Amino acid sequence: MSKYRFMATSCSLGCILILAIALPAFAQDTSGPSVTLEVSPRTISVNGAVTLSGLGYSQPGAPVIITVAPPAGARVTLNAMPSTAGQYSLHFRQTRLPGSYAVSARLGPKGNPAQATFIVRQVAQTSQDIITNQKALATDIVRLTDDIKRAVDSIPDSPARTQTQSKLDSLATRMQQVPQQSAYLSKALALFADLQARHPETTPVLQPTYDKLDIWNEQARQHKEALDKEIADSTRKLGHCDSIDQTIERLNAVSGALNFAAMPLQIFDAFANDLAAPRIASKIPGLDQTGANTQFAVTEVIKLGPAVTSVVEGPFGLMTTLASMVVDVATQAQQNLFSQYCQKFEGPFSATMVAHFLTSDKQEEWWGFSVSIAGKLTLRYPKDAAGRAVALSGQFVGAATHFGYRQNFWHTSGAKLIRGGTVKTIDIAPVATPNVSWEGRGWSNLTSPTSFDIPVSGQLADGRISFKLEDARSDFNDTYTTAHTVYVVMTPLTLGLPVWGHFTLPYKNAHFVLQHFVFDYPVKQSGKSMVIEKNDVQDRPAAGNKAHYTLTLKACNPGCG
Repeated sequence: MSKYRFMATSCSLGCILILAIALPAFAQDTSGPSVTLEVSPRTISVNGAVTLSGLGYSQPGAPVIITVAPPAGARVTLNAMPSTAGQYSLHFRQTRLPGSYAVSARLGPKGNPAQATFIVRQVAQTSQDIITNQKALATDIVRLTDDIKRAVDSIPDSPARTQTQSKLDSLATRMQQVPQQSAYLSKALALFADLQARHPETTPVLQPTYDKLDIWNEQARQHKEALDKEIADSTRKLGHCDSIDQTIERLNAVSGALNFAAMPLQIFDAFANDLAAPRIASKIPGLDQTGANTQFAVTEVIKLGPAVTSVVEGPFGLMTTLASMVVDVATQAQQNLFSQYCQKFEGPFSATMVAHFLTSDKQEEWWGFSVSIAGKLTLRYPKDAAGRAVALSGQFVGAATHFGYRQNFWHTSGAKLIRGGTVKTIDIAPVATPNVSWEGRGWSNLTSPTSFDIPVSGQLADGRISFKLEDARSDFNDTYTTAHTVYVVMTPLTLGLPVWGHFTLPYKNAHFVLQHFVFDYPVKQSGKSMVIEKNDVQDRPAAGNKAHYTLTLKACNPGCG
């Protein structure tokens, strides 16, 4: 039904051969790592911090051994004991040398390593990268605003359109200032660099701000990709109702993008506000109290606060004000422009999939997973539609709210391997993102790894609504939505030595879950609303597996409130 991967460590040539014989169903990679390893952020400034984390079995006396090789000098070896959930994490800050750092992580002294790298650059380089990324985001925000304005211009004339155009004209004019705000960010960074150059002992005080900027800088690339996709999609030819509704959704995305682009300015503003509070030198975290110039450095750091405020307060205020203005335009367009031309059914839905994968001989479950999704269904149609059948268009938008995972491999297919021995495992499902908003296609939806946006098309005819799924505009991130099992095996066949290993299994996405239902519903009157509502259950057995699906859906015109 789906692809999967198996990875095991080696204790000896005999162990590899045993695993190869015992696990014929897997696409084996006996050289694979026994743990997972993530590094974040992957690019930082000198003296910055990275988080090294992953999954590994918590075996007494066998911590995750992490080795960091700097561009020059001795390697650094660290131990991290996984939690009972198999997760480990530590911060690494020995990054005084610029260049590429190689990281490896393994379970026990003989475990095969997982490997990763991160880059350390001079503060001036990362600062320039931050400025460049913020300006690129700001430029995309302006471009998307211009595309939104053109979409409104193409709508048939009406007082509502004229009012929306007027608001967008004013907004677009002010938006031209957004790319210019990177110059103020550059000035704030220069203030930090100047103080650091004059008083290196202030570095521990300034470093937390650099750390926050490094994290923002890595996230900025993902946000830029989301904006680029929105700009590309904005060129599609749409009907008036789709165009208006997606214009409103894109305005909400612009507001979220503005808030994100303003975040570096907010970080500096928060730093300045912290320094403005009455405090003495001993309360400034991280400041070296033993240096000869400490008191003078403290004075200089505190003086930096008003200087930073004077630089960032104006541009930060402008960008947050613009974000609020965008929301106001979106609200006006929703209340007036959309209602001028269109109607829509809209309401919540939720769906689940529970899958069981069975062995070919005894039909025992060797692994299974569950997925829960939730969100909003929108179905639009023009007010002036004539005839018995009215064309509908819209989308399912939402996110995963739960992932479940279980595996019983070692007691089914792998039973021969562990006979006379022991195996311990930790099964870890991906973390869902229940806080993602599915109101429209908001900013959080565009960047969440478990969100989805699935267009639909259909018709309203003879008191029934029917529609079908189209190809997804976006769906789960396959790399993120993966289950992990970390194990340790000790048997006579392994000479009593522990063999650590790790394998992954994939999930099905939201489109796959929803495609198992037939969307054909009677339209009922409920007070002043038209309503479609359904609770559906589907069981789909197949060779070697079976799955159970549920769907709960309700959409109203006007909305279900």
